[in-house]
Amino acid sequence: MRILVFLLLVAGFAAAALAFSTPEALRPSVHSTRAATPTAAADRTSVQSAEAGRPRRRRHVSAATLAAAAARSSHVCICGEHRPATEPSYWDSLNWLVSHQSPDGRWSASDFEEQCGVARCGGAVTGVDDAETTGLALLSLLGGGETHRSGAYKEHVRRALDFLCDRMSSNGWMASDGDVRVHAIATLALVELYGLTGSKSVRPAAERALAALLGARDDDGGRGRARSSGEPARDAWSATRGGRTPDLAATVWAAFAVKSAAMSELPLPPETRERVVRGLREFGPPIERGPREAAALCVARTFHEQARPRDIPELRAASDRTLESPPAVALDGAAPDESLDVRTLYFELLVAFQSSEEQWPTWQSSVRATLAERKCTAGPAGRRASLNAWGPSARAEGRVRRTALASLTLSACNRYHRVFKTPR
Repeated sequence: MRILVFLLLVAGFAAAALAFSTPEALRPSVHSTRAATPTAAADRTSVQSAEAGRPRRRRHVSAATLAAAAARSSHVCICGEHRPATEPSYWDSLNWLVSHQSPDGRWSASDFEEQCGVARCGGAVTGVDDAETTGLALLSLLGGGETHRSGAYKEHVRRALDFLCDRMSSNGWMASDGDVRVHAIATLALVELYGLTGSKSVRPAAERALAALLGARDDDGGRGRARSSGEPARDAWSATRGGRTPDLAATVWAAFAVKSAAMSELPLPPETRERVVRGLREFGPPIERGPREAAALCVARTFHEQARPRDIPELRAASDRTLESPPAVALDGAAPDESLDVRTLYFELLVAFQSSEEQWPTWQSSVRATLAERKCTAGPAGRRASLNAWGPSARAEGRVRRTALASLTLSACNRYHRVFKTPR
């Protein structure tokens, strides 16, 4: 049995794709599906033909199937009695997400209200790549064991897979521009889907996306300038292909995708793990950074260095800082949309789980209560359109991304294995 089972997430985790964005850093929105390349169209056709005619299955698959999925998957680790189906808020949020999926399979941060009907949910934002929101939402579905083969939402998963395959260019890239973080999140979703199913129809798309992600460290972003022979290879990822400045968000999400690929037994070049570890260490001790970046670094290094945060000297201080501050359930007079940084919560939850078995129950109950307290109970003007979703925050991350990451956080409470520990 694999000792280390990880995210992506995330879905993937999850989800996770927004983790450090600010409004100024958001990329232009893509509101329509890119014309399918021959390769992408072939991927979509192969998925449809290979999976067509399979018998419909009920949501709760057998324990044997769950165990097999857990053995294959790294980020999405579903362990029988610990399935997130026991968390009603999680499944409620999935119901909201699938009801706001576009017919072409994408989730749009700006156009999702077209699926609302008369009562609009509110919380649309612009400047967000559809590959990012679709990757996060797909990771949320994978967190409950939903795949394109089985589950109550298998058609929604299949449509999301088709969309990502259509978005994929001939070189495997899925972001609308050179945004590495966006591509890494979409790649993580494809890799996790393959990890859960072992589907031969998904594997080619996952491998091409992974190859494009690995190559993004060294290519020039399409500007036609190859790296000179005397220029050292970069181990951390930049925010964009061909960039020269290491970017923590892009490197962390890329590290998640690479670890998931390794645990899913996808081929990786030699020294891939060593390069990822060196790239993560370029950002220095996590304690020198803010809570979100510190937690993200701790999680990524834990997975790749195969040791708990408290067993890695550089991570211990940041881990202890996280454990000292479980999320506060009380709103303290603040509006729910303004009082919760769900992006930070996702990473901090994973740090707490990997760091301390003794303090984990307190963290788990606090996270569940905090998310439940802040879940929307009414839409604009009192309408119930946004029930079971999480509202947009002051950081303009939008309702779709916020709900997807909250779903990933809820499923993480039940899905993850500890490093060097037996399954829960």
